[in-house]
Amino acid sequence: MVNLKNKYVRVTGIRDDKFIEFDFSIDYPEIFVELVLPIEMFQTFCTNNNVKILDAENDTQAEHDRMQWRIGDVKKNIINSD
Repeated sequence: MVNLKNKYVRVTGIRDDKFIEFDFSIDYPEIFVELVLPIEMFQTFCTNNNVKILDAENDTQAEHDRMQWRIGDVKKNIINSD
């Protein structure tokens, strides 16, 4: 069950000093949508959604989680190929 209270933002870039590129996720930081908003709207978006900003430490954990999914897929493919 998805917990709609856990919302995450990972800033991925800035365009022309006017727009923020970011990933937005709910409950699972490794599953996200890519969004772009003007800086002022980004700040409002984050406030309205009460997001947690993911930092380098969180990125490391999210990458670890992604790798676990990939390893599981590889193991599944190896087992099923016999």
